[in-house]
Amino acid sequence: NYFMSFMDKTKRALVKLRFIWLFRIPAFLVYMALLWIIFITTKDLLGGKNFRDTLIIYLTGIGLSIAISSAVFTYSQCNTNNQKSLLKIAQLFLYASISLIMGLLLCWLSFEIKDASFYSNNIIVQIIMYLFLSSNFMFFLFAASSFHEGLVRLEEHLFFEIKEEIK
Repeated sequence: NYFMSFMDKTKRALVKLRFIWLFRIPAFLVYMALLWIIFITTKDLLGGKNFRDTLIIYLTGIGLSIAISSAVFTYSQCNTNNQKSLLKIAQLFLYASISLIMGLLLCWLSFEIKDASFYSNNIIVQIIMYLFLSSNFMFFLFAASSFHEGLVRLEEHLFFEIKEEIK
């Protein structure tokens, strides 16, 4: 009887570990990659790089979040059982793409101000540029957290739906 109890506990622990490995670790790695992108864009802006490199990063993120959002919106129309929860998940991805678009516009404005001739002579313009830069980080952090939360909720929803179908 003790051996069976030990085996049940071990089996439950392995199921929890597999759940964490399959669903929590990838979402966390995506979140860390998004934070790394914030670091890269800051380095590009302050290091005098071209806006083109940053533009590629932003457009890729916008494209991914819009694609996932539209797929989840479409899936929510097909799945009438959990339509509200799926709509909330799709809204998280849509919010991430909107935040990335706003951050892209502010990042572009920061690059343009930095490249202007009056930037180096005027302290007020430099302060305004750093305000735009901090707003850009805020929008990117909002996008990263929304994308991460949407990814976690979507994975949980799909996992539990598949689990119910197996039973």
